[in-house]
Order: sequence, then C-alpha cells, then structure tokens
Amino acid sequence: MTGKKGYPTALLGFRIEGELGWKIEEFPFPYDQAVKELERRNVGLHEIKLISEGTVYVRDDEGKPYVGFSSNSKALSFGWAYDPTSKCWRSPGEMMSEPPGAPSSGEDLEIFTDGPESGWWRITLRTNMQEHTIHCSNEYDPLEELIHWLEMVSKGKSSIVLVDEEGSYTAVTAYARDEGKMRLVCHHYLGGIPRPFDILVSRKKLVQDIYAAFKVMVTDSVVFDEEWGYLYTERGEEYSIPSSDLLEKYVRESS
Repeated sequence: MTGKKGYPTALLGFRIEGELGWKIEEFPFPYDQAVKELERRNVGLHEIKLISEGTVYVRDDEGKPYVGFSSNSKALSFGWAYDPTSKCWRSPGEMMSEPPGAPSSGEDLEIFTDGPESGWWRITLRTNMQEHTIHCSNEYDPLEELIHWLEMVSKGKSSIVLVDEEGSYTAVTAYARDEGKMRLVCHHYLGGIPRPFDILVSRKKLVQDIYAAFKVMVTDSVVFDEEWGYLYTERGEEYSIPSSDLLEKYVRESS
C-alpha cells in the first residue's frame, strides 16, 4: 500500500433504548468521530462498544473511503455473533435468543472425533435427524473457551461459545432446561445462516460425550504437540493442554 493514502476506520457495536441486542456499523472515521456521528443521529443510544479499528485504502464511487463490505466477518472474528431469532448482534459471551419451535430429541446423540491433524480438530455431532461438524483451528485456538463452556453446562447454566473456523464460524449455545436437560443449538455462519443444529439432550450425556471427545484429542501428548501445539512452538509461546478438575469430578461422579 506504499504511496496510497490510508483512512482510519472504526467498527462499532451500539445498543438503542428499547431494542434487543446490538447493531453494528463501520465508519470511515476514527473512534471518537464515529461516536460523535452516532450521537448526532439522536436515535436513543444506550451503549457503544468499539469492536475494531483499522485503515482503508479504497474509495467508493462517490470518492468516500470504502467501508462496511466486511463488517459482519470482522465482528464475528472479534467474538460477536449474529442472533437470527431476534435479528440483532450479540456481544462476546452474550446469550442469543432461543430459536422458535421445539428442538428434536438428542438422546441418540453421537459424537465423532479423532486426534488433531495439521492444526485442525473436528467434532461431529450426529443424531438420526441432524448432523453438524465443528472445525476447530489452532490458529484461533478455542480449547480453553470450550472447556469453560462445558464447565458452565455441567453446572446447569446456559452458555455460548463462538468457534472461529478460518472463514466460517459456529456458535455453540446451550440453554438450561428442567430435569437435567439442555437445549443444544449450533449456528453455522458462512455466507448465510441455515437451519441450526437443534436438539434437546440430557446435560449428563452432553458433558460426558463432549469431554470424552476432548480427552481423545489430547490423550497422546506427542501427537498433540506435533499436530496442534506446533504453532505455539513456532511463535515461541508457552502452551499447556487445558484441563478441568471440575469436569473430571463431574464425569467421575455422574458415570
């Protein structure tokens, strides 16, 4: 980009009084000026969050800095998730609205996985009616977040984790139910949002099966280091395999 003039940009998330969730918008200004532009609109702002700042070198047909064409993917890359039920955005860790309708039974849920391979770890969730594969990448390592999510589920709490799949994303959301049940919903973001993977399953089965898949992934430390941890070695970073005394105890006592 040498020789080209760059223009500062700011991607903001903002909430409006009386409306669900967040809206996002990218502005061809630095953060302070973008906030002033939002305030000038007088739309009843409740809260503003900076998602990212950057520089753009391209102008549109009117000669203005070209922004907004990748706002959605940028927001997802910073942990924001689009809520298709409420048609709004959710900030990192914020629960999405439950999809309409009833989930299908997940008591026949099977989870298929192998050890990591070339920086990828795939977890396939399958029932007689539905199937979804989560593609975990060591480039955007989700293991600690997945373990934390599973700990919340083991406590019977609703929780969400967003997995960056290098070009697509899966939001994995568990909604707490009575009688030891969880509604598990996976939204896959890639160009559009198809019908989500949506089941009702026992909390015990969900935690035991996904934690068992995690244990398969990390059992052989040599393979793990060669196929997953190598990226940290290349970066010169310390890395240790995530663990959870809470999940170990839960699985042991619920078996």
